[in-house]
Amino acid sequence: MQNVLKVDMDWIPPDNYLADWKHVIVRTVLDWFAVRAVDMVTEVSCSGKGLRISILLDKALPDDAVLRMQFLLGDDRTRCRLNLERFKAGISDWNVLFRRKIVVKDKRTRNPEWWGPVHRQHHKEAMHRFYHPEEVVVKDRED
Repeated sequence: MQNVLKVDMDWIPPDNYLADWKHVIVRTVLDWFAVRAVDMVTEVSCSGKGLRISILLDKALPDDAVLRMQFLLGDDRTRCRLNLERFKAGISDWNVLFRRKIVVKDKRTRNPEWWGPVHRQHHKEAMHRFYHPEEVVVKDRED
């Protein structure tokens, strides 16, 4: 259960766009989930190219509802996907804003269809190791 929504915008919209977003989108989503905003904090991201918005709610909501609300509010899609994976993996602190920028050097690796079955399986295993480091067994090398 959480009572804070975190939205990561990849750009800094003009003031009138942000005002419209708050009055139309935020109100609609909050009304749909029957909650109210107690406070809203907007800050420029570390890179200076986007916004990070935190919305304090009047009551705590189930994690699944928070995930859906952040998606509806326009949260960064990659962050939404990673948060959902963290949540599914049982990580309690799943709702985090990126602490640093992730850069992919080869754009082909972004497309899972390009990976092929071997690469997809490797990716699944790597994600499992990332979310469950306690299960990783390091074996001694035999020379």
